[in-house]
Amino acid sequence: MSLTIFVLCYNRPDLARLTIQSIVQQSCQNFRLIVSDHSTNHEVEAMVKGDFPSISYIKRSTSLKHLEHFNACIDEVQTDYYCLFHDDDLMAPNFVETMLKFIGAHPTAAAYACNAFIETNGRVEPRPSFIS
Repeated sequence: MSLTIFVLCYNRPDLARLTIQSIVQQSCQNFRLIVSDHSTNHEVEAMVKGDFPSISYIKRSTSLKHLEHFNACIDEVQTDYYCLFHDDDLMAPNFVETMLKFIGAHPTAAAYACNAFIETNGRVEPRPSFIS
């Protein structure tokens, strides 16, 4: 089973750096990472090429709307599964490992999702963002 993780970026190189670091430090390295950037400047591009030269980088049109950016990534998926991640999110260290286990346990599911914790002013909220 193969997985691609897209990090969708827009003008936030410092946050994107933290996001990428959280992904490259996964306990399971069985995935392909692509940074998809539709920034209006070249700061994210410079950061990725300088700090993470082995990661795939795609510069998108700055005129893309957010949904168009999602769809551009989805159109390029060449693996069994994919994950769209954003440049202001941090990935838990065992995210890939956990998701691949769930995919293996439920191979006929149409979509897989996880929860998130919100950080406000350096403090992580005690409850996850999706409560149901």
